[in-house]
Amino acid sequence: MAQYKSKGTIDRVVPDSPAAEAGIVQGDRLLSLNGTPVKDIVGYQFHQVREQLAVEVVREGRSEPLVFTIRKPEQQDLGLEFHDPTFDGIKRCNNHCPFCFVDQNAPGLRKSLDIKDDDFRYSFLYGGFITLTNLQEKDWDRIAEERLSPIYVSVHATDLEMRRRLLGNPNIPDVLTQLQRLGDMGIQVHTQLVVCPNINDGDFLDRSIADLSALYPHVQTVGIVPVGLTRFRRNSHYQIKLDLRPYDAEEVAPLIDQVEAWQKRLKREIGTNFAFLSDEWYLKAGRQTPGTRHYEGFPQLENGMGLVRQLLDESHRTARKLPPSISRPVRAVIASGEMPASTLQLALAPLRAVQGLDIQHIVVKNNTLGGNVASSGLLFGAEVAEALRPYGASGEHPADFIFLPRRMFDFTGVRTLDEWTLDTFQQQLGVPVAQAEWTHQIFHGVQKLLRGEDCFSPPPDFSLVTQLG
Repeated sequence: MAQYKSKGTIDRVVPDSPAAEAGIVQGDRLLSLNGTPVKDIVGYQFHQVREQLAVEVVREGRSEPLVFTIRKPEQQDLGLEFHDPTFDGIKRCNNHCPFCFVDQNAPGLRKSLDIKDDDFRYSFLYGGFITLTNLQEKDWDRIAEERLSPIYVSVHATDLEMRRRLLGNPNIPDVLTQLQRLGDMGIQVHTQLVVCPNINDGDFLDRSIADLSALYPHVQTVGIVPVGLTRFRRNSHYQIKLDLRPYDAEEVAPLIDQVEAWQKRLKREIGTNFAFLSDEWYLKAGRQTPGTRHYEGFPQLENGMGLVRQLLDESHRTARKLPPSISRPVRAVIASGEMPASTLQLALAPLRAVQGLDIQHIVVKNNTLGGNVASSGLLFGAEVAEALRPYGASGEHPADFIFLPRRMFDFTGVRTLDEWTLDTFQQQLGVPVAQAEWTHQIFHGVQKLLRGEDCFSPPPDFSLVTQLG
C-alpha cells in the first residue's frame, strides 16, 4: 500500500449513482480514470464525463488497487464526493506582498488561515484570485487541456517593475504576456488591482486599466479594491519597503472620478464598463452606489463589486411583500461590521415600518484587527458576542432572536475566525442565533417564530445567498 499516496479519499458515494452500482464505497481513494492519474476534483470532473470509464481505487485492507469498469450516459456524474478538492496538496504562493492578509492575521487563529495559497484550481473552482507567478509548463498545459475558464488573476499593476515591488518578488514574469497566453487558449480572465495610496494608483492605475482593457474580451473585467491593513502588519517588510497606509476619505472621491472616466470611455469603445470599483470606495466617499445595470450582471460580486446594490434592490422587493403589522411584538437584533452599516440602515427601513417588529442593528468595531478593517466578513466571534450581550437572555434588552452575517463564518458556514459557531453564540447569549444576509430571510424567521416553528433553520435558497461583506 505504501506506493499509493493519493489523498483522493472518497467522502461519499451518491446512492444509486454509477459509482455506487459498480461497488465503489466511501473511504476508497481514487487513483485514476481511464489510466489518467486524478490529482484533484478538477481532474475528476474533466475525465469522468465519458461513457466508459476504468476507475482505479485503493481500498483499505487490500494490497493492490481495484479497477471498476463503468458504462454510463455521457456527461452523467459518476457520483463521487471528496474530502479535499486538491488531492496532492495546495499550491503555495511564492510572493511576499506587503499587504497580504495572511501576513496580517491575528495570532492564535486556526492554522488553515495561515496558508498562502496561489492555486489555479481554487481560482477555477471558487473564484479565488491568483498571481500566475508559480505556474509550471505542466500547469499551463493542463489549463489548456481542461479548459479551466474563467480564472481570476491578481494583477495590482501591469507595469512590470511596479508589480514586482508590490508582489515582493523580483523574478516574476510579465503578467500581460501571461494574460495573452490565456487568451490564446480561449480562457476568460477576471482581474483585480489592490490599490495603495501614492503607489500604484494615479498614472499606474491609468496604465493598468488601459493595458488590461486592451486584452478585452478574454480579459473580461478588472476590479479595483482599496488596500486593507490590520494592526498586525509589519511596518517594514523583509523583502520590500513601501509606505503603505489606508486611503483617507478625501483621497477616495478623485479615484472614483478617475475610474468613472474610464468607464465612460470604455463603454463607448468596447461596449462595457470593464473597470468596477468595490463598494468600499462609494461608502467611504459617502456616495450612492451605481444602479443594477451598471454592474453588467455582477461579474465580480464576490470581490465586493455590487453587494450594496443587490442588498438595496432585495430590500425594495421585500418591502412590497411585508404586512403592515404582525400579531405580537418581536425584537430582532442584526449585527454587522462598520462598512455595511449605513447600507443596512436603509435596507432595514421596510422591516422597521412593520408595526410590532422591533429591529435593532448593532454595529461591531473590529478592534481585534486594529479598527481599520470594517467588513462583516472579518469580525471575530468574541467581539460580536460582547457587543450583543445586552440583547442576550440575561441582558437589559433581551431579543427574541439574533441574526449574524453569514460572511463572518467560513466557507461551510460553521466557524468564525476565532472558532465560534452558532451553538457557541447561542450558549453564550442564551437566545436563538441564526445567519442571514437578506431582509427577506429576517422576516422569514419572524413569520416562523410567530407560527411557533423553528425560525432558525435557513430558508430553502439559503445556500445560494451571496453575502454582504
